[in-house]
Amino acid sequence: MAPFYPGFDHKGYNPRRGAGNTGRVRKEDFSIDGKSWDYRDPYNQIQIDRQNTNREKGRFTTNQNAYEIANPLYDYDYGTVRDAAKALGIGNVNKKREVKQILDYIQGGSKANKEEEQPAEQEPEFVPYSEPDPRGSGQPSANQQEFEQTRLTKPGNASPKPTFSNDPMKDAMNYGADLTNHYEQKFIPSLVAEAKFGAQEIGDATRYHISNFVGKVPELGDPREMLDYYEERVFGKKDKDDDD
Repeated sequence: MAPFYPGFDHKGYNPRRGAGNTGRVRKEDFSIDGKSWDYRDPYNQIQIDRQNTNREKGRFTTNQNAYEIANPLYDYDYGTVRDAAKALGIGNVNKKREVKQILDYIQGGSKANKEEEQPAEQEPEFVPYSEPDPRGSGQPSANQQEFEQTRLTKPGNASPKPTFSNDPMKDAMNYGADLTNHYEQKFIPSLVAEAKFGAQEIGDATRYHISNFVGKVPELGDPREMLDYYEERVFGKKDKDDDD
């Protein structure tokens, strides 16, 4: 039999949502500054609507229960952040260092040290701008880097998956909110980045081939001589007296 936790409804409790509207979670569940993921979600529309009840002026546009230093984590879905934190031994996120470690882990920094902060990154060496070579020998452009970062196949950019509990209505609302956030924050930016990078590739290829064009425009010559040539071919050679 499952252990009893005062204040928790075992039939409707969801570690992502917490207990009721309080955001309380069990000690073994992932939390943001002691509260559930949804409770701290800066874009939780249910929380925002509740906070704006009977409020006519100065309406809130973000969740007032959000924990500001953890807001960057909400660029990713709950499961991704929870699993990254678990791998790093973080159960409750309440420090900037922990936020940075989780983001580094998600973005490929699986070697992030969970005891010490990563050393400060060295400034990149200055590289003078040069026209990129479409064959791939040039430095990656900002458009290409943005395209690679926003690709939907990249971890953290995939479409969110639904979570299930004994409250199907809440599950549907949460999943709908996740899909909307993914569409606005992941899908649209990915399309924009792909279009910008595609336009750059077309322009780079065009400039490269024009600058490396081999040949020259032929000289047309005297149009009078060309006219005389074809006139002779069509009508025959004229007598000299015909020009007088």
